[in-house]
Amino acid sequence: MHSIHQVMSEDHKRCDDMFVEAQKYAARKDWVAARQYTDLFARNVLQHFNHEETVLFPAFEQKTGMTHGPTEVMRDEHITMRALV
Repeated sequence: MHSIHQVMSEDHKRCDDMFVEAQKYAARKDWVAARQYTDLFARNVLQHFNHEETVLFPAFEQKTGMTHGPTEVMRDEHITMRALV
């Protein structure tokens, strides 16, 4: 059984790896592959944000009673990242 930390860390790394691949293909001017990895990254990172916001953050907030702490900061970061993606 995996811990939530392990699962989320692995998902972060997977998203990071997709972004790195997109950058590699862009550097090679392989625009088709760069677009494929960019699209894959975007879908996965947005899914990751959604999972955090609908499952992880509410569970954390309910358990800790903190609603204006780290989850608020991360939600703001997600807004910024969504605009960039």
